[in-house]
Amino acid sequence: ALAGWHVHQVKQAAGIMPTVQTDQVTRKTLTSSIAATGTIKSKTVTDVSAGGISETGLKVTGVNVKVGDGVAEGDVLCTFDVSNAKEQLADVKDAQAKAEAAEAAGRKSAQRAYDNAVSSKNSSLEAAQAEIDAAKVQLDAANAALDEYPSDVETARQEVNEAKTALNEAQAARDALDKDPNAKDADKKAADEAVKAASTAFDTAQDMLSELTDPKYEQTLKEAVTAAEAALRQANTAYQTTADSADEAIASAKDALDSANLGSDAGSDSSTKAQIRSLQEAIDGESLKSPVAGTVTAVNVKPDSTYTGGAVVTIQDAENLYVEASIKEADIPDVKEGMEVLIKTDATGDEELKGKVSSVAPTSGAGSSPTGTDVEGLMTSGSSSGGSGYLVEIDLL
Repeated sequence: ALAGWHVHQVKQAAGIMPTVQTDQVTRKTLTSSIAATGTIKSKTVTDVSAGGISETGLKVTGVNVKVGDGVAEGDVLCTFDVSNAKEQLADVKDAQAKAEAAEAAGRKSAQRAYDNAVSSKNSSLEAAQAEIDAAKVQLDAANAALDEYPSDVETARQEVNEAKTALNEAQAARDALDKDPNAKDADKKAADEAVKAASTAFDTAQDMLSELTDPKYEQTLKEAVTAAEAALRQANTAYQTTADSADEAIASAKDALDSANLGSDAGSDSSTKAQIRSLQEAIDGESLKSPVAGTVTAVNVKPDSTYTGGAVVTIQDAENLYVEASIKEADIPDVKEGMEVLIKTDATGDEELKGKVSSVAPTSGAGSSPTGTDVEGLMTSGSSSGGSGYLVEIDLL
């Protein structure tokens, strides 16, 4: 402990007779006090650092304050050289703009490829559907021909009979002219032509009937149906293959489009944005301003030095001070909160500043016994204590 009692009272030395002097008797109050030394501290201490600048290692270009200066909120404490950061930011933004332009072109190309894939599917499926429709027409025609085959045979037989009757009638008419002595040559000639035509019609009918009744003819009709059915199946398969292929092309184009649209949302662009933010923070911190009003108690940078982090300036509130002092263990029971305190400093000379004990905070010594108190000094208006950090003498009354 750094302090002890100062007790002001009259004492008589044992065995010594004093020289007696008389004086006017007056009533006085004997007082005692506890003397100690302590340190003035501020209740509000602000370490001002340049956030973000330590990562860029900027050079300090100027320091505008020194220890003991009073500052107001917003005053510029120091400045930094951010020219390199400005150049880097311009380069990064230029590269970012070019990258964004390339990404935009990529997105446009991917969108166009996707649209083309969708359009190609539609046109391809239209063509494939046309093949299916044509195959259906062929199958319907083949089935109809096979279905009509029996009636076609019957019709051919009827046509043969009719042609034979017509031929017989034409031949009979010609024979009648030969028996008629008055028949004219022209009539005979016409009858001959009629017989010839009827004969030709009969032969044609006979040939048609022979063709229809040939076993190979019906087999041909059946084979035509089978071929038409196969063509329809092939057309349907081709349609599905076309659809599947088109869907795969669309899916691939969609994946490429989605990837292009993601663009700057991930990957290297995230680091670019972080770099831009860091550089902008450095530029914004070109002038380091005080966040509070108070007195500068420490300056940790010099002009032309490189800032490496930590507090640039420490600012304390000189209007809200207290004294922290330690007293002897034996005196602790006599210290109470609210006790009056007289404070002297080198700055105030013989002037005593008034205060009071705000708290008693025991501190442990070697025997784990409480040995200290905190004393808050309330300064008299108009007086100066000299600021925090100064050693003071106090008397607890």
